Order: sequence, then structure tokens, then C-alpha cells
Amino acid sequence: MAEHSAKEKAHFARSMHKLHAGALHRHFGVAEDKPLTMEQKNEAANSPNPHVRAMGKMAVAMHEWKGQAGSK
Repeated sequence: MAEHSAKEKAHFARSMHKLHAGALHRHFGVAEDKPLTMEQKNEAANSPNPHVRAMGKMAVAMHEWKGQAGSK
């Protein structure tokens, strides 16, 4: 698992307050009760759309925080 710098952790903490629940699921057309795959999260993190890219980067970071939970 990658270690994040203090600056990155502060950015993530601020970003947590601006999350819109289910927005990335709606972007991919996935029901909110179903998990997104890591491929979908990486695709979003590399999106040309800056808002989707920000949500994707946060999803990838949060996936790492959960200790790879749900990646069976």
C-alpha cells in the first residue's frame, strides 16, 4: 500500500466533505448497492473530464484505505 504525504492526506480530508454520494456509480450506470471494479475506478481516474477524474482519484485512494476490501 502506498504511503501518502501530509499534503495529500490534507487534500483527501478536504475532499471528503465535497463528495456526492453515488456520483461515480451514476457516471458508470452501476447501481449504488453494487461495488465499482478497480478497472472502473482507474478509468475514472484517467478521464479527460476533470470532475470525473477527481472522483476517480478519490475512489482509488479510498480503495487503498480499505485495505483492498471487496477486490476478491
